[in-house]
Amino acid sequence: MKNNTVVTRLICGVILAALCIVTLGGAYLGIMGRNTEYATIHTEEGDVRQALYRQVAFIPNTINETWREAIRPSADLGGGYSYLLTAETPDAGTAKSLARILKNRAVLLSGNAISDIRDDGISVTVPETQYNSLLATILNQTGEITFAPYDSATGAPGDTALTKEHVQQAYYYTSDNTTFQVQVRFNANGRKVIDSLIKDSGVSILYLIADGQAAAYAALSTMKNGVVAFSLNSASDAMTLVDLMRSGALPAAVTYGGASAAGATRGGLVTAAILFCAALTVCAAVVLILRSGTAGLTGVWAAILWIVCFCLSTSLISVNASWIMTLPSMCILVLCLCGFLAGLCILFIPMGRMIKKGRGAMAACKDLSRAQLKGQAIVCAAVLLAGLVLMVIFRTGVYGVLGRILAMGALISFAMLQVFPRLVFSCTASLSGRK
Repeated sequence: MKNNTVVTRLICGVILAALCIVTLGGAYLGIMGRNTEYATIHTEEGDVRQALYRQVAFIPNTINETWREAIRPSADLGGGYSYLLTAETPDAGTAKSLARILKNRAVLLSGNAISDIRDDGISVTVPETQYNSLLATILNQTGEITFAPYDSATGAPGDTALTKEHVQQAYYYTSDNTTFQVQVRFNANGRKVIDSLIKDSGVSILYLIADGQAAAYAALSTMKNGVVAFSLNSASDAMTLVDLMRSGALPAAVTYGGASAAGATRGGLVTAAILFCAALTVCAAVVLILRSGTAGLTGVWAAILWIVCFCLSTSLISVNASWIMTLPSMCILVLCLCGFLAGLCILFIPMGRMIKKGRGAMAACKDLSRAQLKGQAIVCAAVLLAGLVLMVIFRTGVYGVLGRILAMGALISFAMLQVFPRLVFSCTASLSGRK
């Protein structure tokens, strides 16, 4: 029996130590990030140590701005770059069409964009992404996409056989960064035209024409279910063609006028939100400690670990899905924190009163967790359901990714409210021998 007690205490000590390391390490890395795997670069001015790998911060803060690479604010929240394009004396209707299509092109590539019709042209502002240099090329093209069969007599593309109106969907595909394709799914009318080209004219090769220039070609023998795969030499070429097909052609030619750094159109709203969340967390921590005593420290611990886990999952999801944090999504993220802190207060404040009356911390935690289990389960299940609905309806869109974040937040919140306090109090009770 004595040996079992020693083993139990050892296991509990290891669990608490591991949770402390994860919390403190996650909070530090989440705020500060780190450089690792240094290499020495030899230059004429001397040897320079350079980091080969950089882990950016993933908790929004005002100390280290690298978190903006993991959770990217939209152009109106975080600023980025502004591109100026001009057209020859467009009327009001043409200018609006240009602004709309240019914005759509920027959104498809950068995830978020703001277009503005100015006296000197049309301004398109996007957040800072890895595609900023490519965007200038895409915005500057008219984007007239057609398809033409190979003409054996001239050895070049023949007359136009299909247009964008025959395209149902266009995809970008890459494999191991060696194969780059534009996969075009044609609609029923497009398939009829292709079948006619193959059967009546013996056409075997189809060219993809962008603004009058042959951009790629594909063998029609490889067509499956109306999908034709055009091979490209680079990822940027393939992404450009897909973007042009999805956004449509410009009603007038434009001239690229250059790019410039742009500040957030909504000012320091992100900074204000960060400071608000920090102040709210500190206030909740003070209330928990004052009203619940030492038991409230467990609630503060749960709040810190929740922030680490929630921000880490948000950054991983946003990076994988190229998600941009817009104003509505930022408000929802802040509400997630507010909801969790409210749940902590509802759990730990009554616990403090029970402990002051002589109830053990572990027993009080069990009683309150059981009493609040139904309410917490209903709230978390509702948030989880809302997230799943967004995931199903919008899939990979902005709201689809937000649905994933909501679903993950609901699961983390339920674990932090129901599992974490019991685990900590149970391990603490085993180590101290109290109940």
